[in-house]
Amino acid sequence: MPNDEVNKPHTRVEHSAGGMIWRHGATEPECLLIKDSHDKWALPKGHVEPGETKEQAARREILEETGLSALKLTAELGESDFWFEDKWEVQGDRVHKFVTYYLYELTEPEPVVTSEEERIYDHKWVTLSELEAAVSYPSLTPAIAITLALLKTA
Repeated sequence: MPNDEVNKPHTRVEHSAGGMIWRHGATEPECLLIKDSHDKWALPKGHVEPGETKEQAARREILEETGLSALKLTAELGESDFWFEDKWEVQGDRVHKFVTYYLYELTEPEPVVTSEEERIYDHKWVTLSELEAAVSYPSLTPAIAITLALLKTA
């Protein structure tokens, strides 16, 4: 086998689920963003475990990364996909990740408790008018567009 084949990174596919959490704000709905391990503003998400539905995985990941549990499913926001180089599990692997996002209303006031163990380092609530500019990842653009369309009248 040629030497370049030995050093070629492995490619794998992963499936994750997560959510956009919203609450009624003083003047307009507000959405929760988390600061991830890349120091970027994103949505809570994580791997779909064996035996879980995507929606169950989204709720579990939101609970693990934010501590929030009083969530009412509002809508499915669709699936995004992106490529990245793994720096946590199998360093150097190329990963094609598919993420299904859901929109949840926070139905009761709860404190957000981010978890450094989950590699979540901060959080913030942003208004709908701030949302698009606040998110760091282009792969979230379709989920944001649907969120904006659904919540403009909320």
